[in-house]
Amino acid sequence: MEQIGNFAQPTVTQQRSYKTLSTGYSYLEQTDVAYAKVTPCFENGKGLIGADLDGPVFATTEVTVLRPNPGMSQRFLAYIMQSEDFRTAAIASMTGAGGLRRVSERDMKNFRVPAPDLSVQSEIADYLDHETAEIDSLIRHLNQMKDLLSERTNTIWTERARQVACGFSSIKVRYLVSSLVDGPFGSALTSAHYSDEGAPVVRLGNIGRIDFRLEPRAYIPSDYAMTLKSHEVRPGDVVIAGLGDATHPLGRSAVVPEEFGHGIVKADCYRARPNSRVTPEFLAWSLSSEISADSFKEESRGSTRARLNLAIVLRTAIAVPDLATQRAITDEFAQTRYQSKLAHQSLESAVRLARERRAALITAAVTGQIDVTARNKPVAEQLEDDIAQGLHREN
Repeated sequence: MEQIGNFAQPTVTQQRSYKTLSTGYSYLEQTDVAYAKVTPCFENGKGLIGADLDGPVFATTEVTVLRPNPGMSQRFLAYIMQSEDFRTAAIASMTGAGGLRRVSERDMKNFRVPAPDLSVQSEIADYLDHETAEIDSLIRHLNQMKDLLSERTNTIWTERARQVACGFSSIKVRYLVSSLVDGPFGSALTSAHYSDEGAPVVRLGNIGRIDFRLEPRAYIPSDYAMTLKSHEVRPGDVVIAGLGDATHPLGRSAVVPEEFGHGIVKADCYRARPNSRVTPEFLAWSLSSEISADSFKEESRGSTRARLNLAIVLRTAIAVPDLATQRAITDEFAQTRYQSKLAHQSLESAVRLARERRAALITAAVTGQIDVTARNKPVAEQLEDDIAQGLHREN
């Protein structure tokens, strides 16, 4: 399913024997259309158009395959699958529980689709091909701007960390904390211990780069938490991720906020309690920097997984200015991140608006609410004007 795009050419295809594929897979010909029927893939708009494929293919059984009859254009049918009317009906038909719900194929067989003449279907599909391509290009541009914004913020962070490293003496973490502990080992704390309320648990998903995430939340009974008191975490402590991957840096750190309260750290989540030589914010800022990340990567090299241990963290050295300078550095960077966050939110709003306009345009076109032959202002151009006006109002 991960290779299936939003009614676009798949990112990757694999070759397997026919014997392997003949059972347990969905078969698509180049004249077919398919939509993902399982959450969250359906909501994310995943689907396939056979004409985009290099011949007949097999796909996951989590797609529903449609074969247009002679009076239905393949491209027009694909746009119907993306229309708000179809998507609303499909979501309403879903069955199942929790995060695994599926569109009812039986119910959707009764969904009535618009069926103008083939020539009109082709005109509508041609119009939507052009207009949605322009909107998709705009969305890609907005997402690129978001990436550049993140890169700029990270560059400012890295350059400032290097300045600090050049201007001040380095001290090992062991001399900057009064204690450093890992979470309970093995069966002492597992998901089986979780409860609906009680003492909160810090898990890897809660630890971002100088960003403590209150969600997702997990709890264990308060009386059981008392037996794990040596793994206690409280507001003002710094939590450090002992596991990492390509998108979640090893050693990323965050300060536990007041609203989290007193809790317990899980395994591979290290709790550092800073002493009087360093502020919690500066310790988290330094350990989350690219300089420390590179150091952690070197230390963890050779492991089957990117993993730290307490000894590595304790011997990691960071440059430590006086407390006033530490506060000035973290306050300044907090302002930089705040401005970046505001800009990022504006771009997110623009992307959301573009996607909403795209869906509304498809719905209006396939249901005959707009004349696709009229010489109107291009939708993407109008959208750019609306986004620019929205950004101007926010500023």
